[in-house]
Amino acid sequence: MQTSHHIFTDNLLLTAAEWIWAAGTVIGIYLIHLPWQTATGWAILAGAMTLLVSRGILSHRHGSELFTQWWKRIHWPTLRHLLTFGLMVVAAQMADFLYAPTNYLLIAKLLGTNSSRIILSP
Repeated sequence: MQTSHHIFTDNLLLTAAEWIWAAGTVIGIYLIHLPWQTATGWAILAGAMTLLVSRGILSHRHGSELFTQWWKRIHWPTLRHLLTFGLMVVAAQMADFLYAPTNYLLIAKLLGTNSSRIILSP
């Protein structure tokens, strides 16, 4: 929508999605009596799905050819580089995630759980 000179319409859709989740949260809490976390989650999901569908319909209607032969517009070397970088980031995040418990065990083993052994002098 934004690349086909319909920025105002896209901003209206974004505003409507924000109003949907705000109103949906209030309705979920006060009328349906849901916990606030559940009400907010469902309301945000409803706003996001409404935005997704409305953007898809309007972008197709305005001739962006979003749904027609999208695979022909993919630049495969760029996609390969993006996926390679993304997989490296995922591997680094998994390494950090898996290293944290090991780090905790090493600290507990080497320093112990007695805090009096830790010296905080300059």
